[in-house]
Amino acid sequence: MARNINAYLSLAAFTILFYDYCLTVDQEVLAYWGAARTWARSLFYVNRYVSIGASLPVVVEYFWTTENPKKTAICYALQIYHQYFAIVAQIFVAAMLIMRTYALYDRSRRILVVCLAVAASAAIIGAYIIFSGKKKPDDLHNIIIRVGCPSGLDAEQGRRIGYAWTGMLAFDLVIFGFTLAKALAVSRQQRGGLLALLARDGSLYFLVIVASNSGNIISCMYAGPYTRGVVTTFTNIISSVMISRLMLNLRLHKLDGTVHTADSTTLHDMPITTVADPYYTQNTNDFVRSDWASGENEGVMYSNDISLVDLRDTRPRSPLGRAI
Repeated sequence: MARNINAYLSLAAFTILFYDYCLTVDQEVLAYWGAARTWARSLFYVNRYVSIGASLPVVVEYFWTTENPKKTAICYALQIYHQYFAIVAQIFVAAMLIMRTYALYDRSRRILVVCLAVAASAAIIGAYIIFSGKKKPDDLHNIIIRVGCPSGLDAEQGRRIGYAWTGMLAFDLVIFGFTLAKALAVSRQQRGGLLALLARDGSLYFLVIVASNSGNIISCMYAGPYTRGVVTTFTNIISSVMISRLMLNLRLHKLDGTVHTADSTTLHDMPITTVADPYYTQNTNDFVRSDWASGENEGVMYSNDISLVDLRDTRPRSPLGRAI
């Protein structure tokens, strides 16, 4: 029964991943297909499609049904792959969280340095804890399990993995703290706008990521031999889905001024443009430079504007932001 819990949680995670993709693929086409190449767009695609494609071997790991004697060796390879995939997935998520927090604080270098320092510390400590430990033989390796590739962790292995994930939790808490602080500051100054959206929805999304990561650490340290780390797959997938949702919301808000939130509510706001009105003056402190655009195409954005429009494209645009 304990081994089935891992399969059930993983099945729920895979269902969320693929179902969410089906729900949002039309929004992705509207928001990102045909848009200018930027770091944000590239990371969005990497996070979204690597999570889907790279999860297929993990599906095989949990649900492969066979009595082939060679299954033990194949399962071991799948489990090693899963460990490295979990690390790579969290690296991409961390990169996108840093990028969005950096933009949220008007490209503050101090914020960037803090985020990078915490992320690097978490990665170094986590890698040391995981790779310095000795691999102990699993009593299931000599048993042919018909469904999936279950494996057990003893108490020491579970604690080491839990400590490694604690670094990622610390990073998530730093990002959540920065986002929540900005949300509180913005709520006193204005209502609506892209910055308010990022602060509000970002806080909610990051809170989900923190809660999932906390559950993963608890399972690693305090669960039984075959339920330690059962939330790892769920944590990776939820983190990926939350980041994709956040970036889609931001992009759609930029395109049409309508915010589609995760709980299916709809908020309307005035459209935002990065093209300044020639008859409108504003303090220069309200402008920030952005180097997220690819190559030498740089955009200028207001402090409450994250999505960029290339200023060299002066063609008229439809209400959805597409050139006419």
